[in-house]
Parts: sequence; C-alpha cells; structure tokens
Amino acid sequence: MMDRRELLESALLLAGIPRLGRAANAGAAASPQADPPYMGLVELTRLLHQKQLSPVEVVESQLARIATLDSVLHSYVRLTADLALEQARMAEKRILAGQIRGPLDGAPVGVKDIIWTRDAVTAAGSALYANYVPPENATCVDRLFSAGAVLLGKLTTTEFAGATYDPGIPVPINPWNRSLWAGASSSGPGVATAAGLCYGALGTDTGGSIRFPAAMNGIVGFKPTWGRISTHGIFYGVPSLDHVGPMARKVEDVAAMFQALSGPDSRDPRTSSRPLKPYTLVRKNALRGLKIGLDPDFGLNDAEPPMRAVMNAALATLRELGATLVTVRFPDRAELFDTLLTIAAKEAIDYKNPVAAAASAPEAAQYQHAVAWRDRLSREVAAVLDRSDVLLTPAVPAALMPAAGMDQLESDPELFRKTLRYVVPFDLTGSPALVLPAGVNAAGGPVAVQFVAQRFHEDVLLQVGYAFEQATQWHLRHPRLATSGCAS
Repeated sequence: MMDRRELLESALLLAGIPRLGRAANAGAAASPQADPPYMGLVELTRLLHQKQLSPVEVVESQLARIATLDSVLHSYVRLTADLALEQARMAEKRILAGQIRGPLDGAPVGVKDIIWTRDAVTAAGSALYANYVPPENATCVDRLFSAGAVLLGKLTTTEFAGATYDPGIPVPINPWNRSLWAGASSSGPGVATAAGLCYGALGTDTGGSIRFPAAMNGIVGFKPTWGRISTHGIFYGVPSLDHVGPMARKVEDVAAMFQALSGPDSRDPRTSSRPLKPYTLVRKNALRGLKIGLDPDFGLNDAEPPMRAVMNAALATLRELGATLVTVRFPDRAELFDTLLTIAAKEAIDYKNPVAAAASAPEAAQYQHAVAWRDRLSREVAAVLDRSDVLLTPAVPAALMPAAGMDQLESDPELFRKTLRYVVPFDLTGSPALVLPAGVNAAGGPVAVQFVAQRFHEDVLLQVGYAFEQATQWHLRHPRLATSGCAS
C-alpha cells in the first residue's frame, strides 16, 4: 500500500502537475485541483512554497500548454521563455533556501503588450513598434519581479490599446466559445488567464479594458483607485484616466497582486502615497452590516432580461451573506461619453498617441468643460457611496456579447455608449472597481457583475468580492479546451 507521500505524488502526476522531486517535503499537505492549469495563483504558489511543485517544471508545463493551445487562441504576441525559465530557477533557489518573497514568488504571469519590458519587445499592438525594446521596465513590471513573479510573455492588445487590432495581429479568441467577444484592449490577458496559459496578468483600463475581458472570459478583473498603481512605462495613453490592474482567476489572487503593485513611485507623480487599508478575506457573515447600493435604473431595469436575472441572483446572494440593500440614485450621465471622448482626445494628442494623430484637438473651452463635468460626477458618485459601502452593477449590458460587436464600436455610437455605460463612469471618477463571474449565458460563456467602492476603499471591495465568490463558486467553472484551442 502506498503511503501518503506516494499517493500525493501519484495524484500530482495523474493530474499533470510536475513535482519538486529532489527537495520534496514529506510532511507538507496539499490538495491540488484536478485541473492544474486552472489553479488560482495563490493556490499554486502555496504548493510551490511547500516544495510540492517545482517552479521550473511549472513554467515548462505552461510553455508547453501555450505551444499547444495558443496558435488558435492568440492570447500571446511573444513569449519570454528564456527569461521565464531563468526567473523560475531563481525562485526555486529562494524557496529551497527558505527566502520566499511572498505570495507571488514563482507565479507565472503575463503582461499586456503596452507595458514596457526591457527584456522583450513592447510593440503596443502595432506594426509601427514591432522591434521596439524599451530602455527600462514599467514600474509595475519591476514590482512584479521584486515580488518573485515569472514573466511568460507579452499578451495581445488592440493597437495602442484603442478599439481595433493591427491587421497583422490575430485577434484573441474567447476560450468559452469563439462566437463570443473576448473583450477590449486587454483581451490577451483575459483569454490567457481564462485558458490556463498564465496564472495572472497585468492589464490596463481607460474605458473598461480590464473589466470587459475579465467579464467576457470568466475571470476576476480589478481596477484599483486611480493613482494606486504607477503608470510609468505604459505606452502612450490618457494619463488622467489610465489605470493599471491585475487580472486572475480568484479574488485572493488579484488581492495579492494588488499588494505587490501599489504604492508611490518617484517616476510617476500621479501615484498616491496613501497607505493601503488592511483587510481580511473571510467567508461566513463577511458582509453583515455592509450596505450594497443599487440604482434600479442603472443596472437592473435597463438591463436585458438574462442580465437582470443574474443581477437579481447576485442581490439574493449578497442578502444571504448579511448585506443590506440600499436603493440609490446614480448621478446624471447625459454628458458621460462626450466627457470621456473629449478628455481622451486632448490627452492622447498631448502624449502623441499615434491613434490620435489624425484627430483634431478639442478646443480649450470644451476640454475645460469636460474636466469640470468629470469633477462634478466624481463628487456626486462619492456622495452616493457615502450612503452605501459598494455599488452593484452589471459589467456589460447584455448577458450575451457576440465577437462581431467589437468591430462596430467605433462606427456605431449607440452601441459604443450602450456597451460602455457601466464601466466608463468609474474611469472618470477613478473609483476602484472589481468584476467577477456571476452566471452563465446561453452560449455557455460567463456573465459578470461589477462592484464599485469609494476611492481608496479597496479593502471593502475585496472583502465583498471574496465573500460573493466563495458563496457562488462561479470561479470554479473553466472552459474545456481541446488541443485545437476551441472550447469543447
């Protein structure tokens, strides 16, 4: 009869998880999932740090999985295999020496291709920069590396994080169903994380680009308060709207990444020095005493019936967790999109974004009006959040979002406004927002909800998201991928 250690090793091998044979700790317990590529980031690193798994062999397994699946899914534009293996060897040495840096040490991740990496081309999704190697890492990349994370590669983005892809770059495929939208400019990070091709990723969000891919691919997307995470080393952009944030399969994973990424940066004067509030991710009675704000006309009555059903189910779950529902009135949104487009156009031109090169700059009075309107919206949203701890909205207006919709966003203003109506307000206000799966649509793909908190109240947001996640377990659903890369 096999002893406990032999049973564990057999289970790991049958599940396809490599083990750290030469330094295995016979006294350590582990309960790996049956499908190792879909483990959470923190769940994986716990096994790495317990010496049940090898960082090097995990990276080798990830690279092999990418080689098998990504020729169809197109989530990576380039791999950094040599760097990843070297970083994994260094992580393994630290683990064996008992010098673990924290919950990200040894975790294989990917980075959106508008984020600078000095060891790899950063093309910003454009043929114009196909050979550009930045002089330094973005601050967020340096902080991932300092925490011990391992970079698998650069992830596909739309050209300069705009609305469309460079014609020479294959469009990422939603791993749940190729007929479904894969999300906006952080589609590569969303697809790779959902398909088990990395354990976490960095995305950026100027108008929903972390939250859309998270929603469409059934993962967790976290846009922290504007200024929490440095944007130094992000290609071009809209400085007063740009946010960097983590994408992963579980709330505890984005929480761990957020801790490593946040903080002031001398290279980015916009970053905040405000300290993070401590938080605890707990399950039972976690939301007792918390107030969930909902405007019935902003996310319920105006949503399509399938999305309305998901929202009502989410509200029922939150009540069961002890939360109190508070009816609120969201501020007037009449100038929402004019404000977004005016600010984005002015700043994109100022920062010489090639996407905006042919555009005419808004007049000074128009830009000043947009900034004033944004300031008023921020004050009014803060007042709403004074009455509730978090707001609940859908992530997108429809439960079913077809892939063809992306091509219409620039040419169809009505579709653009409809698609972005739940996300854009919180880019303008800089409020932290968390998107996570909350249901399933008619095509078998995920449906997501969004939680929003007061600026710098990420602690409350993570607490609510974790409690909801654990009560619903939608995060345990994963696409079943055949070797062709298509959902089976």
